[in-house]
Amino acid sequence: MAPVSDRELRELLDRDQIRQLMYKYAHCWDNLDHQGWVDCFLAGEGVYWEGGGPVLKGHEELLAYAEETAPRTQGKFHLQLNQYVEVDGDTAKAHSYAFIIQGLTGNRAGTYDDDLVRTETGWKFLTRTVTCLYPSILPIAGRDMAAWLFSEECKGGWQHRSKWRQKQYNLPPAFFEGIAGVQ
Repeated sequence: MAPVSDRELRELLDRDQIRQLMYKYAHCWDNLDHQGWVDCFLAGEGVYWEGGGPVLKGHEELLAYAEETAPRTQGKFHLQLNQYVEVDGDTAKAHSYAFIIQGLTGNRAGTYDDDLVRTETGWKFLTRTVTCLYPSILPIAGRDMAAWLFSEECKGGWQHRSKWRQKQYNLPPAFFEGIAGVQ
């Protein structure tokens, strides 16, 4: 077996720390730890966006959102699945799936696209973009994203989420500058 380099070891540790951040995000949200959820984001610059909703930037906006929204989702819990993480020095990109359970029933499924940065206190989300795949709960002209992804128009593939958002919400391309997972 070939020896493991310091770079390879650092990347393994970084990936695990990023996955732990994703888990912390879900646990804090589900347990009404609003400040813990906010602390997952880079102070002053962290951005959270659920397609179709407002772009929230900075701890103050994130905290107000969590305090208003999280109590309405009680009785549900988030599963963070299939995390794919690419580390590049002190920055990283991640893509993962989310499945939300209510009781014993699947309630919602979607994806997260993340840009992350290493800070003195660990990895933080610079941007976290949420895309709801099922059921479609956003005002998108009667078509959910999962159906659109496999349509002739799109020709399939998760990489087309940004095209879908732009089309469904009639947003200018400049709107997506700096938001994770958008090309």
